[in-house]
Amino acid sequence: WNRGKDRVWKGGFFSIGLILGVFMITTGMLHLAGLIHPFLYGLLISVGVFYCLAGKTLIDEVREVFYAVDRSLEEGRKRVGRIVGRDTSQLSAQEIRTAALETLAENLSDGVVAPMFWFLLLGLPGMMAYKMVNTLDSMIGYKNERYLEFGRIAARIDDMANYIPARLTSLLMLLVSVCLSARPYLWQLSWQQHICYISHNARVCCRKRQPRHALLSARKKQHSPALISTNSAGPTHRPPRLRLFPSPAVPR
Repeated sequence: WNRGKDRVWKGGFFSIGLILGVFMITTGMLHLAGLIHPFLYGLLISVGVFYCLAGKTLIDEVREVFYAVDRSLEEGRKRVGRIVGRDTSQLSAQEIRTAALETLAENLSDGVVAPMFWFLLLGLPGMMAYKMVNTLDSMIGYKNERYLEFGRIAARIDDMANYIPARLTSLLMLLVSVCLSARPYLWQLSWQQHICYISHNARVCCRKRQPRHALLSARKKQHSPALISTNSAGPTHRPPRLRLFPSPAVPR
């Protein structure tokens, strides 16, 4: 399919076909389970929701990144390389923490909030269809020579499917943060970061970074440099750097 002419339309039909296929198959399975026994219907929904939600494993991985970078820079680079797709060999300690937080924020939206949003909207079929949307974006939604055209529609569908959940994630993070004084600044910074990208695939990253800034207010402030910086317009007031995971006590 990813050959010759009309790759955009081929990729679009491919993506939409898989998404609709997953939705209809899940709907059919639930209908059949309901005909057999209501308990089987409920069990199928429970199992589906359980496997569609993700979060704890990534939290543990991000925590280990923070612990590793506190021990040594090289260990932090290796640890963060397990959860991000970028080259980590030249990252500083600050950049390692930022990369880990970006991944955590992105997956909080993609792995928890967005699946639950579509579950509430369309039930388990909607949740499974969203997971297919997210999977397609991860597989072919890249802005490179191979997938620029073929994955374009998949990436835009992912943008649309995550438009509301990403903003809900950012808002929920701000609402539960203990750093009350930083909330207005973090919300303003999230919006500034959101509008600074042009391409659709880059906008996906920007959309997913919006919750990341709210994530920084999840722990008490410390008197150290800020973890995030402002845009290129010039320096502005920045809250102190926030550490999500305290360093474990090292036995003497």
